[in-house]
Amino acid sequence: MLNKRTSSWIKESLGVDAEIHSMKQLHGGISAETHVVMMTVGGKAKEVVIKQYTNESWLLEEPNLARNEMENLKFIRNENGAMPVPIAVDPDGEKTGH
Repeated sequence: MLNKRTSSWIKESLGVDAEIHSMKQLHGGISAETHVVMMTVGGKAKEVVIKQYTNESWLLEEPNLARNEMENLKFIRNENGAMPVPIAVDPDGEKTGH
């Protein structure tokens, strides 16, 4: 389950009228926790995915991991429009705690 700081950050990233209805953890990752978040934004249903890196030793080796992944997703999105749209990044975990 996402903590309150993370839930607040998601809502702030998507806009004032964003409301979280439910969330589900996706399994299989070894270096991160990944959740699907079902919400309403601007009166429309929306699903977003949040990935939080939790492997502290990996983050010590790759401190820019979240920022680099966001840049890679943006690049891939520009090359192949079939990718999900990157929305926001908390590169150092300051706002979400991860």
